[in-house]
Amino acid sequence: MKNKKGKSFFRRLIALISSLALCVTGLIVGAVASNVTDEMTDIKAAFDEKYLVEDTAEWTDSYVGKFEYTVYYDMTKGAAVPGYEGTPVVIYTVNHPNVVKTGTDSNVDIITSMLERGYVVIVADYLNTAADSETLARSTQEFRKYVVLGDVLSFSGYAGGNEANECFVCPAGCNVLINGVFWEIDKHSTEGTLEKIVFSWNTDLKSYRPNLGVKWATGDTAATRKKTTDDVIWYSDLDCKVEDSENGLYTKLKYTVAEDIYDCVDPDGSFIDMNLYIHIVYPTNPANPVPVMSLANSSNYPTTATTSADARPHSNNFLYEGYANVVFDYLWMPMARNASFGYYDGSAPGITGDHMNYGVHMYNDKLVNTAAMRYLRNFSENEPDVSLDLDAFGVYGNSKGGWFSFLGEEILQTELAKGSYDTVEEREAALDDILTSFGYDRYFDGHHGETRYQAGHLTDESDTVSGFTIRAAERQPWLTYEKGDKQGKEILSGAQFTYAANGAQEEDITAGHSPMFITGNMQDTYNAAYGYSLSIYNICRELDIPLLQFELPIGHTLADGKDMNYNTDAYKAFFKYVGYFLKNDAIDIAYITPMDKAGNTDLNTKIKIGFTGVATLAQVEKITVSLGGNALEGIW
Repeated sequence: MKNKKGKSFFRRLIALISSLALCVTGLIVGAVASNVTDEMTDIKAAFDEKYLVEDTAEWTDSYVGKFEYTVYYDMTKGAAVPGYEGTPVVIYTVNHPNVVKTGTDSNVDIITSMLERGYVVIVADYLNTAADSETLARSTQEFRKYVVLGDVLSFSGYAGGNEANECFVCPAGCNVLINGVFWEIDKHSTEGTLEKIVFSWNTDLKSYRPNLGVKWATGDTAATRKKTTDDVIWYSDLDCKVEDSENGLYTKLKYTVAEDIYDCVDPDGSFIDMNLYIHIVYPTNPANPVPVMSLANSSNYPTTATTSADARPHSNNFLYEGYANVVFDYLWMPMARNASFGYYDGSAPGITGDHMNYGVHMYNDKLVNTAAMRYLRNFSENEPDVSLDLDAFGVYGNSKGGWFSFLGEEILQTELAKGSYDTVEEREAALDDILTSFGYDRYFDGHHGETRYQAGHLTDESDTVSGFTIRAAERQPWLTYEKGDKQGKEILSGAQFTYAANGAQEEDITAGHSPMFITGNMQDTYNAAYGYSLSIYNICRELDIPLLQFELPIGHTLADGKDMNYNTDAYKAFFKYVGYFLKNDAIDIAYITPMDKAGNTDLNTKIKIGFTGVATLAQVEKITVSLGGNALEGIW
């Protein structure tokens, strides 16, 4: 800011005062008016007699203080089972009046649908606390951590112990779709993907997990044992006990030899899972379509890693602010999922040297992530209680989950198959050709990105071995709408907002890209993050792409806490920035340098202000500079 003579206005103390609201830290917790409706009254009347399995108990945390929880389950569904593929658990939160209830269906109707699907429902009663969305998000995520770790559920008929990894938070008025299949390896992958999985079994998996057990037979007799190395030892069960050797159908991975994809099995001998899953928590029958934030998963758990569950409240926060929240799978090497043998990567003897040997995403990434976007849009049009804003999709992710920058490219935010087509079939053929023409990072063993469909795997007549079937290849999924006014029309494959933390594809940031949020973390133990965000910053500045970028003194995770340069709460700035672009929220100030009320500021120091949106000159001119409490005159 300069005065009318062009001189800078700084001496010892500055204060920037804006008519726009500055980001405010702190928690808003306390009692509210006594006339607020108690949502638990109807819930207890509907479910206590038939479904109550744990009496109401108290819980205390560092965010809202005390709240209560009650556990419901339909025991006619059998024992509730914890674990990665066990009984889903839903934390359904009520009585938080300072957070708008976007969904209009009754709590009773929603919880009934969950119980009918066999879920455990933990109703968390926040006792009409005046907590804001961030406070509630952190509270429920901390509570969820203890549910995941098995420290909350103890009712008779619950198998107990270990981990209840399938655990979802649903604020009042929200329902959940769990394990929707949005992409399938055998139907939709590039040619060479199945061969890469077999290669990984015989190299990386065996080298990294040599002593894990696997059922290595196609039947129940020794005559059906599969090919092994010469020094094989057989065991009677998965534990591979030495005293049980030489008499079973199980052996250790190091003795196995996978000859084809049908040999790639889970520890119990069942065929590896070829599906990729999506989980959607959404407000039911909202008055207006709701924006969407999708987490591109980087954990081999279905929602978030157990150990960091309390450190990632972002998904909950979006729900409390009226978004639909989505988690969709990364394309793991199927054996690297926790439901199979678990994560493998590193430098053990025999490892191929490819640091991404835990996945086959890099052979298919654009096919996978675009399919997730189309699935969501089709889901919104197909389901009567779902209404997503099809033009307000955001995607965010950390580390390997940040490899989706291309979703914001201009080409994916508009129709790909432009022009007229005589039939839907012709349109879908054109779309499939365009989607599968996108480049990938790498190919396997001489292949060049063609899909299994393009390579002619169109029949499964001879593709069943020992009861395991590789399904016939198909075009990419969800190409056109199936129902409603949009039936037969192309489904857009991109997003209108992207946030990549600690990992992104710089080459995918081109002119016309959607707005971006970027963070790199100084204390990232994987050394995969710090520094790359500056190059993305420069690309966006050159191409005039809206960007808010922070560097944080934290580890390998999503934005949280104060940044290193501006002392700004990056978490709060993130939500304000997303809100501006996806919800049309008011613009705000993200940071100021020199910092507000900074002392000993040089006379020639320039003021830099970062906004949570695209600021106009009129908005900038609302900001004033004061010296010693006195407003200074000048122009920007």
